[in-house]
Amino acid sequence: MAEKPTAAFVLSLISGIFILLGGAVIAAIGATIFAFVPAVGIVLGVIGLASGVLVLVGAIMLYMHTEQHVTWGIIILVFSILSIFTSLGGFLIGLILGIIGGALGIAWKPQPMPFPGYVAGYPAGFGPYGPPPTPVAPSGYATPTTVGVSASTPTTAEVPAFCKNCGAALPPGVQFCPSCGTKVGV
Repeated sequence: MAEKPTAAFVLSLISGIFILLGGAVIAAIGATIFAFVPAVGIVLGVIGLASGVLVLVGAIMLYMHTEQHVTWGIIILVFSILSIFTSLGGFLIGLILGIIGGALGIAWKPQPMPFPGYVAGYPAGFGPYGPPPTPVAPSGYATPTTVGVSASTPTTAEVPAFCKNCGAALPPGVQFCPSCGTKVGV
């Protein structure tokens, strides 16, 4: 299951419900108070109901389409703030929850996905310090032997040479003794 902005979704959903209830209350009270012109109260209530529905739709779309989290977060935030004029902000609880839920929806960031083959954030076979080091010998010194030399590499039988200073065996082609560092006479 993919990561989703759950906190923003839940807060916005509850906010939408409160704004919807506030709009219904305003529509009912407006129809009775404005008995001589009941359309004024009903219009305010209907606009409050529409704000609540838009916050609910924004919350559901925020949860379903996480790639558009900023757009839906802004919609939730704007209609939560506008609900203060048409449905008392969902008894102010809807207003507060809508502002928090919209802000969380805007600020939400998904966790980055590692590339395939990465284990604990590192490529397969590598640790926290990068690839294993390749041994490098200074110029003129013997290079370390490589494990798994192919059979196609030609091998020549050469007479082993020894260092005149320490007596260590010298690999062919070196200019310095790998044991003591004395220059090998050519």
